Amino acid sequence: MNVICTKRLRLRSLRAGDAEPIFGLFNNWNVVQWLSSPPWPYTLEHARSWAAQNDETNIGDAVFHYVIKLGDALIGVIGWRMQMAAPSREAGPHIGYWLGEPYWGQGFMTEALGGVVHHLFASRPGSAIYSGVFAGNIASLRVQEKIGFVREGEKLMHSRPRGAELAHIDTILTRSRYQTLSNS
Repeated sequence: MNVICTKRLRLRSLRAGDAEPIFGLFNNWNVVQWLSSPPWPYTLEHARSWAAQNDETNIGDAVFHYVIKLGDALIGVIGWRMQMAAPSREAGPHIGYWLGEPYWGQGFMTEALGGVVHHLFASRPGSAIYSGVFAGNIASLRVQEKIGFVREGEKLMHSRPRGAELAHIDTILTRSRYQTLSNS
């Protein structure tokens, strides 16, 4: 099992049995509206299917999901998938995340993202990590900026829950920027 520990949090590999607590937090429009791929309305069956498909035993090196634990409570999910190279960028991990609404505004996602970024740069080659947000998701963009991500561009991206193409801000954190920020 893959585990990342931070000051207050424990991030561990997703398990199929995490579906119910995930559903309890994720069946919330205030959370889901900012993501690209989940269906809406979101059902317990969606959560069970997603957790089973992404369980640590069913995935390879190209995708990984962690549940974010505060004590015994599951408070969110963070993960990455390998992004293919594009004309203006190299291949590398692309991080996505969500946090249950009761846990917003307490620095938990900044802490979790920092832990995953540190883990990825320490354990994988490559010169950059990617992420991004739909325009208007100011809190999530601020989380990324606190870790050192910078805006790389903007594009239209499909939002399945909202059923529309929306402005999406792409962000990047280079290894050299991360090292500079870590040493200051």
